[in-house]
Amino acid sequence: MDPIIKIENVNVVYNAGEGAKEMGALSDITIDIYPKEYVVFFGPSGCGKSTLLNVVAGLERVASGRVLVAGRDLTTLKDEEIAMYHRHEVGFIFQAYNLIGTLSVVENIALPQMFDGKSRREWLKSAYTMAERFEISEHAKKLPQELSGGQQQRVGIARALINNPAIVLADEPTGNLDSKNVRRVLDIFQDLNLKEGKTLILVTHSPEMLGEADRIVYLKDGKIIDEVQNKERKLLKPKTEEEKKLASSDSAFPWKRFLRDAYVPASVKSEKLAEFVLGVPSEEKVARMEGLIEKRLQGILNSQDFVAALDRSYYRGGSGLDKRRAKHLGEYTEHVLKVARVIRRISSFSEEEQVNVITILSDNLLQTLRLSLNEDQKELLRNLLKDRFANRIGPNEVKKVLDASLKKGGLGLRRQTAVRVMEYIELAILIASKTPGENGEVKKNTSIASSKAEPPLLLLPPPSP
Repeated sequence: MDPIIKIENVNVVYNAGEGAKEMGALSDITIDIYPKEYVVFFGPSGCGKSTLLNVVAGLERVASGRVLVAGRDLTTLKDEEIAMYHRHEVGFIFQAYNLIGTLSVVENIALPQMFDGKSRREWLKSAYTMAERFEISEHAKKLPQELSGGQQQRVGIARALINNPAIVLADEPTGNLDSKNVRRVLDIFQDLNLKEGKTLILVTHSPEMLGEADRIVYLKDGKIIDEVQNKERKLLKPKTEEEKKLASSDSAFPWKRFLRDAYVPASVKSEKLAEFVLGVPSEEKVARMEGLIEKRLQGILNSQDFVAALDRSYYRGGSGLDKRRAKHLGEYTEHVLKVARVIRRISSFSEEEQVNVITILSDNLLQTLRLSLNEDQKELLRNLLKDRFANRIGPNEVKKVLDASLKKGGLGLRRQTAVRVMEYIELAILIASKTPGENGEVKKNTSIASSKAEPPLLLLPPPSP
């Protein structure tokens, strides 16, 4: 059997060509999905699963690679061809429903046929048929905001199916629903796949849903790291009387269905078991992260090892951050360390050098916090930094100037922004300070100690957002 969806060596890059803002979302993805198959894309937030779904939907352009659906390469299609593909070959179901608030339920359902130019009589007939199928016909003339979350999601499902697409894509479709409506939506998906032969792809981060599909595709940091076949589901057959009795009790005891049908990977089981046995709360994970930052500040870890430790799982001694957040924290830490080195050495510079250093520090602060000031405000900020670094004023005085209006000689920043600027300044000063040793002496911080080989005015660019 030939695949209905064939993805070959696909890469997706956000902000391509924008330097530090450039970010890889998918890396060398290759996967085949077959007709009538039910596949789950599973992984933590930010792993690339929704991006991969959007690639299949034709909503995300790829940087390289091929995306073949029913033999056609989506990367070669024109905009009008992609629009037709959206309306006829795939149905997309969103977590946030994406209904139009000014249109009635039946009009929302009919949208794909309206864009096809069908007559009002035709699309109304089709939309009412779908509304009856999903038990929302009594709400046909209501606006979406008058419906419950479960009802709105059924409107979204009806809209996705009105043109009878062969492929159904669902991005976290149960994320806003209670347990009863979650089960209802998942049962609809089972019927679409098993009874109607739809190819179905579901994106989720919930392990409870893994038992629904034929195959689970695991993603992390934009890559497919594993694929597992759910052999139990392939053995589905007409239910015996005993099985029907068990199924009838599922609504009263939903955990029975989970225990009987769910396929949960060993990695998820081991993490949950370790968390239960060890009692690892989020505070402990924060403490682990702080410990790693401390080692970087002390020079025990270099920048590469620091980022690697942040990315490593908690139970292997890391902090459990995903690669993107680990990289961002690593960049920010290196930036602050660089600023701290300059602050520590500022007293050794000549007066002219000090003026240049303060200007660079001020510009870096504005870029890092993404602030825009006029020239008078910039001059005031430079004087403020000079006085604070010389310890002529304290943090409270800094905050007053930042918060005061322009008429009163202040920078006129909003209170929240003023606090953020003060925190940045005080953090840099704190990192630049010397650290007392265990026996009371002051020891040098090897990560921020002065280096003769380092140009005094060299600063890292601000970390990317």
